[in-house]
Amino acid sequence: PLLHTMAGGLRYDKAIPDLFIVGITYGGENPDFNKHRIEDYTPTRSKEPSAPEPRGGDGPKFLSFLEHEVLPAIEGKYRIDSSQRVLTGSSAGGLFSVYALLERPELFQSVLALSPATGWDNKWLFAREKEFRKSHLALKNRVWLSVGTDEWPEFTQSARDFFKQFKASNHEGITLRIYEVPGERHAGNKPEAFNRALRFAFEPWAVT
Repeated sequence: PLLHTMAGGLRYDKAIPDLFIVGITYGGENPDFNKHRIEDYTPTRSKEPSAPEPRGGDGPKFLSFLEHEVLPAIEGKYRIDSSQRVLTGSSAGGLFSVYALLERPELFQSVLALSPATGWDNKWLFAREKEFRKSHLALKNRVWLSVGTDEWPEFTQSARDFFKQFKASNHEGITLRIYEVPGERHAGNKPEAFNRALRFAFEPWAVT
């Protein structure tokens, strides 16, 4: 709903083109959204100190679901420009967005990761990015990385550390934007971050 509202305003302002928003949710009675999100959006299974048991790790299956089921279903039915795919998410969704970029960089032309949970599984993402860098000198994507300045201190610092590492990789051809939302916490930074990120994704198109 937040993205839908923002996209309407940005289209009115001619800052972005018409776009098709695909949001994936969970069916059934009283689904546990947080549990399902953690399972689907995390690349590894991990036992956090505060959790009673290991959780997560279905990121590879979820990415396969997007590639082999969601995208063909949408692009086969609607008039979609497959050269302008954008993947975005916040928190665990931000973690998944970066993971998808590192696993299948050709799948989405723009990746917008808001407040990515970079500390997941003892900072697994840091090691994966270093591994990716060895075999991918070029990265032609538009990549947005952001975090709120007033999120949990350790969360914000972990995000900053990852952003710094990713920027230092200096991939050829990448269009990278790193942004900190001033004075906002984990949920409250979404309106500004999504607004700016969507504009960034379509900057070459924008009408001035």
